[in-house]
Amino acid sequence: MLEQPEISVVVSLYNNTAMLPASLESVLSQEGVAPEFIVIDDGLTDGSGNILDSEEVS
Repeated sequence: MLEQPEISVVVSLYNNTAMLPASLESVLSQEGVAPEFIVIDDGLTDGSGNILDSEEVS
């Protein structure tokens, strides 16, 4: 079995709760990669941090 390559996805995030789940799911749905998310918290005040903290993204 081949080892999955890892990719790093860097996201600068500032109060965009509406788009965050779709963005995360887009990366997570890619086949053949093991993604690592690096999220830059640029002063979140809208609950986006709660989405990132959740164990399930859908």
